[in-house]
Parts: sequence; structure tokens; C-alpha cells
Amino acid sequence: MRRILKLPESQLRGFERIHLLPGESQKVSHILRPNDLALLDKQLNWMFEPGTFKVMAGSSSTAIDLTGEFQILGN
Repeated sequence: MRRILKLPESQLRGFERIHLLPGESQKVSHILRPNDLALLDKQLNWMFEPGTFKVMAGSSSTAIDLTGEFQILGN
């Protein structure tokens, strides 16, 4: 699918810092809201670009532990 807007390959869209002791685990959830994915086009109108988006979670941008994908469908 051809992208309408040129965007960085990765973008931070929210985070939550948690601290765990060695061997400890914790359930964490994060909600991506429509405003987190909206983009301004050249006419300064808010829009959503269709496509497949990858979600990554980890201790840093170079230490990704979990990934997932979702799609935004076009009209």
C-alpha cells in the first residue's frame, strides 16, 4: 500500500514506566486512542492513514520483548 504521508519508521505513541524486581512480573495494559494515530495532512486536516501498524513493548527501543499488529482499513 502506498503511503500518503512520509513518516518515521517508528514513533513513540505513549508509554508507562514500571519497575520490577528480578523474577517479578506484572500485567500492564495500554490503550491507543484514535488521537494517538491521527495525522495532519498538507491542508492541516486530521486524517487516518490506512495500513498495518506494528505495536512493540519492551524495556527500550532496542530491547523489544513483545510485538503485535493491527490494521486501519481505508474507505
